Amino acid sequence: MNISSTNNGFWIATTGGAGYFSNSNSVFELFLTNSEGLSSQNITALDVDS
Repeated sequence: MNISSTNNGFWIATTGGAGYFSNSNSVFELFLTNSEGLSSQNITALDVDS
């Protein structure tokens, strides 16, 4: 798992896709999976570009 923080939460790369945890409402949402066009859900790294 890889985690990158933002001002409002955390992006998380997992073997199930990429998701975001929001600090403001304490909700985790999976954003990127095979349904969104990824060829594999095994995400090994991520980075946040401001």
